[in-house]
Amino acid sequence: MDNLAILLATYNSEKFLRQQLDSLLNQSYTDWKLYIRDDGSKDKTLEIVNEYIQRDDRLYLLHDEVKGRGAKNSFLWLLEQTDSSYTMFCDHDDVWFPEKIEVTLKHMLEMEQIYPTFPVVVHTDLEVTDPELKTISPSFWEYTRLNAIVNNMRIIPVNNVVTGCTMLINKKAKEVSFPVHPDALMHDSWITLRVLSNKGIVSALPRATIFYRQHGANTLGAIKYNNSLSHRLANLKRSVALNIQIYRIANFTVGYNIFKYLKYKVLCLHAIMNYTRTNS
Repeated sequence: MDNLAILLATYNSEKFLRQQLDSLLNQSYTDWKLYIRDDGSKDKTLEIVNEYIQRDDRLYLLHDEVKGRGAKNSFLWLLEQTDSSYTMFCDHDDVWFPEKIEVTLKHMLEMEQIYPTFPVVVHTDLEVTDPELKTISPSFWEYTRLNAIVNNMRIIPVNNVVTGCTMLINKKAKEVSFPVHPDALMHDSWITLRVLSNKGIVSALPRATIFYRQHGANTLGAIKYNNSLSHRLANLKRSVALNIQIYRIANFTVGYNIFKYLKYKVLCLHAIMNYTRTNS
């Protein structure tokens, strides 16, 4: 069993992949292994991956005959294939700060001292950047107003605050994450909900550990908080469909009925609006 596994899902990743892999090789904490799954890239992704595998024996490319799994299922497939005390998730287009693993693992070990038998998720803030790594916002949580709710365990099931590329989970968190419901939105929100539904701990570390690159092709990305009426009306149809899906998963995992879901959704919006007024 590995001490710490990093899971990397790639797909046509040649543009930014070298910078991300270099940031992993430059980590202050070195006792890790990187497991990579490619989703059928048609560019030079695999050429780059194999080049780095030759450079460092901590990197492994895992073969999967199924292609087109997408980001969520790629990460969950990797999680099933690996056996480690701790697991992190790595997006192909970001850049990790040199101390990312070290500070996140330190916080995890502190949580496990307090909660030794619990499933635990640790996650951090991010620095939002443009494609050239120029800062858009030093805090993703501030940029999206997640600061208002990031520590509220009752609101998290209706508004996920955990960003997958900052997550560190312990083995107990992995064990409660399977099987996966077919309606799960993303691996990060699913694992978080399963940890909460098993009376686990979700702990937010209030420091950025990653350059979170925004380039127009992100599977998900940093969307600046916007409370204007025109914005809400333009996104109404998508918002309704998304909330139906979030409700179904919240009901399945943490047992929120429709009334509890709506209650915490309203409290979430109220907290964000109050935070915005106070910090404008």
